Amino acid sequence: MTTPELHPTPNDLGVGKEVTITRIFDAPRELVYDVWTDERHIASWFGPRSFTNPVVEMDVRPGGRMVIHMQAPDGSVFPSVGTFTDVTPPERLAFTSAAYAGVGGPFLLEDHTTITFTERAGRTTELTLHAVVTRSTPEAAGALDGMEQGWNESFDKLALRLTNLSVRGNEHEHIAATDPATDLVITRAFAAPPDLVFQAWTDPDCLVRWWGTSDMTGTASEIDLRAGGAWRACMRSPEGVDHWAGGTFQDIDPPRRLVMTFAWEAMPAAETVLTVTFDERDGATVMTFRHSGLTTEASRNGHAEGWSESFDKLAGRLAAIA
Repeated sequence: MTTPELHPTPNDLGVGKEVTITRIFDAPRELVYDVWTDERHIASWFGPRSFTNPVVEMDVRPGGRMVIHMQAPDGSVFPSVGTFTDVTPPERLAFTSAAYAGVGGPFLLEDHTTITFTERAGRTTELTLHAVVTRSTPEAAGALDGMEQGWNESFDKLALRLTNLSVRGNEHEHIAATDPATDLVITRAFAAPPDLVFQAWTDPDCLVRWWGTSDMTGTASEIDLRAGGAWRACMRSPEGVDHWAGGTFQDIDPPRRLVMTFAWEAMPAAETVLTVTFDERDGATVMTFRHSGLTTEASRNGHAEGWSESFDKLAGRLAAIA
């Protein structure tokens, strides 16, 4: 691929369009850089809200190739293929990215993106993105119009990812962000081994049997069990009203830990994080459930009642099959 023209002549197709976004992340610079350059992390946050990334391939070196397939909620896939032009850890990344209308579909646009990572006070990171459109087609008009919004939604997901990561030496430890005023923590003991309790959370046929409050019935569940994979589940009220919730898996460590985003589909902007750990105790399982990011005490209390009733149903289900 030829070196992109970094200051192309603007035209009516959007060539020359520039987007600059600066965000502050409450995480050290090395971690933010790593979350940009590790395929597993990229899969969990890249792309607009509700999009997932079934394909992520990154050869992070100057001249290395980058391939990402973003998948929309309706199943449409939007591939992008690019090349790293600058890799200076943990200060700077730059790459080209060519977007296509579907796998094997026509070319839409190409841009050149530069990311800088600036450490602030040793514990936060100022990230600045600067993207310049270098080639475009008439069919790319919609993508160009949504370019800034798409990046901002990606950064919202990146912020959530970072709240569940901390650095210990050269290793990453997954933890939940805490706000004592609104975080919900429930600990329950189940008379079943951890692998069975873990399966109850990750097998669609199992999840649907206990999902929902005492007066609700689980009716459907879809699970793509991988980092960056999507999940959703439905509970139906006695009046026949369906309530769907879903999110994206951020961390999967069978049978010890699950971390996933959570949002009611009727309120997609109110995205929170679930962290569930499964500890073996004399053949039984102590499950610690944390729901982080709830914004009010009322919301925390309402979710506490709902989750507790769901876990009562989970206990009954496990007792029947253990």
